[in-house]
Amino acid sequence: RDGVRALQQDPRFTNAQTIAAPAGGGYLVPNETLDWTRHCTPEQTIVVYMGLGEAASIASQLLAHGRAADTPVAVVEHACSARQRCLCGSLQTLATLIEQEGITAPALLVIGQIVTLHQKLQAAMAGQAAAASS
Repeated sequence: RDGVRALQQDPRFTNAQTIAAPAGGGYLVPNETLDWTRHCTPEQTIVVYMGLGEAASIASQLLAHGRAADTPVAVVEHACSARQRCLCGSLQTLATLIEQEGITAPALLVIGQIVTLHQKLQAAMAGQAAAASS
């Protein structure tokens, strides 16, 4: 529904994928076991389930380990429901986006160039809607 297709097999966007969820004491995974550097290549797509509360920490770790600040991110709130919202920003602005937009759980974080496909799809759909109403 939201145009972010995490399993799309286009090598420009998804040469590598990581799907993660919280573990143990409410953290994504313990810092000592997660190879943050591995997740910093431009073609790496990261999908984090139930990671809203750790979004700032996740962004901070990725930035500290070399992921570009302008890496696109999407936060999908209340996915597959009538209340679904998909908001896009950058890795650098992720925490601010969540706070300013009042995003609440459940939410899915999508990090990587794949997010640009959602933005292109939304623009195309808006253009089609405008053409249909003319």
